[in-house]
Amino acid sequence: MKTTLAANASKKLRESSGLRDHGIAVRRGSCMSYRVMPHPVSGQDRIYLAFNTGSNVSIVVEVDPRTGRCVQYETDKGCEAPWDMEPTPDGRLLVTSVTGTLSELDPARRTFKVVGQAKMWIWNLCCGADGRYYLGGSTPAKLYRFDRATRRMEDLGIIDAREKMIRLIEADADGFVYMMAGFEAAKAYSYEIATGRVRKILPVGEERTGLR
Repeated sequence: MKTTLAANASKKLRESSGLRDHGIAVRRGSCMSYRVMPHPVSGQDRIYLAFNTGSNVSIVVEVDPRTGRCVQYETDKGCEAPWDMEPTPDGRLLVTSVTGTLSELDPARRTFKVVGQAKMWIWNLCCGADGRYYLGGSTPAKLYRFDRATRRMEDLGIIDAREKMIRLIEADADGFVYMMAGFEAAKAYSYEIATGRVRKILPVGEERTGLR
C-alpha cells in the first residue's frame, strides 16, 4: 500500500511539474548516448536513446515525446556499447561502438546496418565542415575520418600516443576539428582539415592529471 501511495505521489509530482511518465522502454541496459532530431518522414522531433544491453547486440530506441510511443532498433551482432550518435543531413543517425563498427540507423526505412569499420574502440564522432565525419578512438588516442558517400574509413593517425582516448570531439565551420584527449591528463588538440595539421591548444599549465 505504501509503495502504491509513493508511486502515485511521485507520478502526480512529475505531472504537476510538466513532466510526463512514458513508462519503461528498456528494462535491462544502460543508456550511453541520446540525440533529438526531426523524424525524416513526419518532421516532428523524436528522441533517440542508445543502450548497451550487456550482450554483443545494442539497441536504439526512438521515442515520440507527444505520445510516448517507442520503436526499437537492434544493431548487428558485434556492435557493442553505442557511446555516441551523430545525425546526418538526410535524417539518419550514425552510431559508434567499442568494437570499432560504425552503424547507420534510417528511421524512414527502419533499417540499422554497419556502414564502416575502424580498427579500435570508437568513443565519439562529429560532422566536419567538409561533410565528412570525424571519430575519436581508443587505445591510443587516434582520429578517424568517415566518408558516407564512399563508405571509406580513413585512419588519420595517433593524436597523442601517451593518452588512451579521445573523449570529446567537435568541429567548427572554419575547417577545424577539436579534441579533448586523455585519461591520465586533460589535453586539447585541433586538427586542420585542409592541411592535416595537428596542434596542441591547451596551455601546459592547464594539462592537469585526472579525468575531466
